Amino acid sequence: MRKIIILILLFTLVPTTTLAEIKLYKAGIPVSFSEDMHCMNNETALEFFGKFKLCAKECEIKLNELESLKGLETLYLKEALVFQKEKYLKILEEKDKTIEKIYTSAITDFSDNDLSWWKVSLMVIGGVVIGAATTATVLHFTK
Repeated sequence: MRKIIILILLFTLVPTTTLAEIKLYKAGIPVSFSEDMHCMNNETALEFFGKFKLCAKECEIKLNELESLKGLETLYLKEALVFQKEKYLKILEEKDKTIEKIYTSAITDFSDNDLSWWKVSLMVIGGVVIGAATTATVLHFTK
């Protein structure tokens, strides 16, 4: 009941001309300034229109700044990528050099020792005999 009385008072006390001038603007619907600015006083219309002009200029400046920053960031990332590639190639080169040195030293060490087949056979048989003798001696003394 209280709400109904408030509504009746609102409609009777508020002039209908004020209600007729209220417009609602929705997002996505373009606003035509020529039609809507006549409802505003001169100062408000000029301020409103000036803000929109400044907004467009500010947006354009910000877009230009962002585009230049994007260009700088792209350049930086390209240089970082080139640096990483050079670093990786140097590491691979050092690895290849180290492997080559190890391979070369192993071949030269093996080629310096002139071992014939009978010397190698004698070393293997001698190692087996010495190992068997050591094992037998250890087993004899542990009993």
